[in-house]
Amino acid sequence: MFRIPIFKCDWVDNKNGIRVDDLGFTLVDFSKMAHKSDPFILASQAKQVFYVQDELDPRWSAVLSTPQ
Repeated sequence: MFRIPIFKCDWVDNKNGIRVDDLGFTLVDFSKMAHKSDPFILASQAKQVFYVQDELDPRWSAVLSTPQ
């Protein structure tokens, strides 16, 4: 049997839920979700990141990549 690994994701609206701050960090607003009907990606398309809440504006979280 042939199997293809997939991941289920939550998508942030790329027009209203993402911005880049003055230092170049990408920030996301998890209250602005999108693409709820298409939540899956192939494992080869995934990239591991983690999020740190912005101290000045808690609605936003900085996206940080893990070392490769």
